[in-house]
Amino acid sequence: MKNILLFGLILTIKVTHAQLCFNSAVNYTTGTNPQSIISVDVNNDGKLDLITPNYPTNYVSVLLGNGFGSFSAPNNYTVIGGNPQYVAAKDFNGDGNLDLAVSNTASTNISVLIGNGTGSFGPAASYFGGSFPQMVISSDFNNDAKMDLALAHGLSNGAVAILLGNGLGGFGPPTDFTVGAFPIGLVSSDFNNDGKPDIAVGNLSSNNTSVLLGNGLGSFSTATNFPVGTQPYSITSGDFNNDGKVDLATANRGSNDVSVLIGNGSGSFSSSVNFSVGSMPQVIVSSDLNLDGNIDIVTDANSNNISVLLGNGLAGFSSAFTFITGSGPAGVIFGDFDGNSKPDLAVNNYFDSNISVLLNCIILDLSDISVKNEVRTFPNPFSRKLNIVSQDQIQEIKIINAFGSLVYSSESSNSKKSVEIDLLDQPDGIYFLIIGSEIKKVVKME
Repeated sequence: MKNILLFGLILTIKVTHAQLCFNSAVNYTTGTNPQSIISVDVNNDGKLDLITPNYPTNYVSVLLGNGFGSFSAPNNYTVIGGNPQYVAAKDFNGDGNLDLAVSNTASTNISVLIGNGTGSFGPAASYFGGSFPQMVISSDFNNDAKMDLALAHGLSNGAVAILLGNGLGGFGPPTDFTVGAFPIGLVSSDFNNDGKPDIAVGNLSSNNTSVLLGNGLGSFSTATNFPVGTQPYSITSGDFNNDGKVDLATANRGSNDVSVLIGNGSGSFSSSVNFSVGSMPQVIVSSDLNLDGNIDIVTDANSNNISVLLGNGLAGFSSAFTFITGSGPAGVIFGDFDGNSKPDLAVNNYFDSNISVLLNCIILDLSDISVKNEVRTFPNPFSRKLNIVSQDQIQEIKIINAFGSLVYSSESSNSKKSVEIDLLDQPDGIYFLIIGSEIKKVVKME
């Protein structure tokens, strides 16, 4: 139960986190046939941007975010190779700016573009990766504080190639580790709790996921395979049952479902449990979308929508909620695009050559209302400084944002009935002011 300010009074309400709300999609033009999508801050302004490779046109599009949920027209950067399909962003040369690595399906290489920190990128350099390259990801696989690359590639002779970074933006030759047939999706996490990054890959043609345990020196164990649904196209990781151990989920293009595998913390996983989603899911991501503390799952579908499965924190998931996108959604990513501390979604639409952005919205259940008027705040909305006046002495003040994170805390033995708080460093949005057992809703707006 929470109290919020409404019409100048404190109203006690219930915040129904279990509900799900996204605004209708707003579309932003990309290059031709965007194939996958990531969300990072490439111009160091604290606002998330979108990046997508354009499959037939040999360039990658960068759309800069304004922090209010909108994005710029695309800036396009040419890659070396054919049919760019996947992209990863990390700081490859140690200058504090994000760089890009793009896998090119029609060639055997990865293109690396060095960022200048303003949202622009230099000419591409090419590194051999392997036959029929698919998803590329980046992590420090050999514990030398330099970012490395992992690339899924091959058909019947599937492998994950590891390219070790030199910290200057360059990469060494690939070392292959055998996995299943036609590997596409990759994810890296610590599956056995040894502090070293491991890798899991979805194998489209062998209907399983391969787990490679890292030794922290850039090498990996022989793959252990776990059966999943038909044609697993992509893979994600998260703690789906809240036991502190990493679990896996795959989007299965051939069986129209998601397979969830629960990790035991030692690098092994349970038999998969499947949950139905839309037609031919291709991409899967996981995040807490409804702010209930449990990880949810999102997939795209050939039926021109995305499916959201709400997690219950016990490895179970709801029936799919669907949200309309454009034609042929080929990728989905989450991020706080409008600065209100709620995860939004971005979906690239292959046939429409655009990105659909769906902004998250809060749903409140205004039942069980009681009225109080013991604490007053002004101005509300406020731009920087917030004044608080109470009928009683104020001994402790806490302020949380709409995502539930504590952004301000103050406790004083010299309690007063009026206090002024400076929130200059906090972004615009909704905040909850906690004084004793009361909670008031305030809005910061420049």
